[in-house]
Amino acid sequence: MAIKRRYMWALSVAPVLLIGIWFKPLSLAYHWVSLTQLHQSPDLPSLHLDQYQVSIEAKPLTGIQQNLSGLTYNDHTNTLMGVTNRPTQAVEMSLAGDVLRIIPLHNASDIEGITHIQGSEYVVVSERKNKAYWIDITPDTQSVNVSHATKHPMNMSAFDNLGLEGASWDDRSQTLYVVQEKWPMSIMTLNQNPDIGQAQWRPQYSTALFMSDLSSISISSLTSSLLLLSDESAVIAEYSMTGELLGMLPLWRGQHGLQHKVPQPEGVALSPEGDIFIVSEPNLFYRFERKGAAG
Repeated sequence: MAIKRRYMWALSVAPVLLIGIWFKPLSLAYHWVSLTQLHQSPDLPSLHLDQYQVSIEAKPLTGIQQNLSGLTYNDHTNTLMGVTNRPTQAVEMSLAGDVLRIIPLHNASDIEGITHIQGSEYVVVSERKNKAYWIDITPDTQSVNVSHATKHPMNMSAFDNLGLEGASWDDRSQTLYVVQEKWPMSIMTLNQNPDIGQAQWRPQYSTALFMSDLSSISISSLTSSLLLLSDESAVIAEYSMTGELLGMLPLWRGQHGLQHKVPQPEGVALSPEGDIFIVSEPNLFYRFERKGAAG
């Protein structure tokens, strides 16, 4: 009987442990509470995510049926660009979430992330092929053949569906940042200087990546800080370039003016003024602005 009781106890506890490992609720709560007591150094500028309010919530993106993933801001066109992986295409949209055009990406597979480099140059990342592709999308581009693009293997994931999920370009250091979804969650950098090459970005301590997955990344031109978006945890976390946790923006009902939790957030981008844009699979658009600026 004692053995049977121990067996039944193990069966009852196992699901709780699995949930804890998968969603990391205790770690998330710990970091959230810690931020309320954070005394930030003046040498570490941040976006102050606690001051943001949603100004556009859950706006459907017309013409996008499914699989919207990845988002970036283009300062030359003052527009946003996202991607879908089935069908594989780029989606240009206004800062108000209006779809402006849809651009097929031929000979591409499982594109999950996109970032603007300069002018008409973008990088898209393929989760299944574990590669980054340099492509051009001009105002006149009607389609892109990715097989003609310059490509670079990232050597990150051994899992077809848990690999590259997002990318962001840091213009100051001329470095591409790419996130891997999980197992393990990681952020890799690719510098155009061949002497630097590919490296791994890490937070300052081992538990700082408290989210259960990573779905997107965006680097602020205002603060040079990193925004990491988690789909499963439904949260944005801001880090300094040196790996210090600076802030958190939960995408939950009742937080930051949200009427409902953001379902499956897959892409995040920033404007030069610090506005935050999120796309949610399959086709929802969100915009967050600092309190007092919204509206």
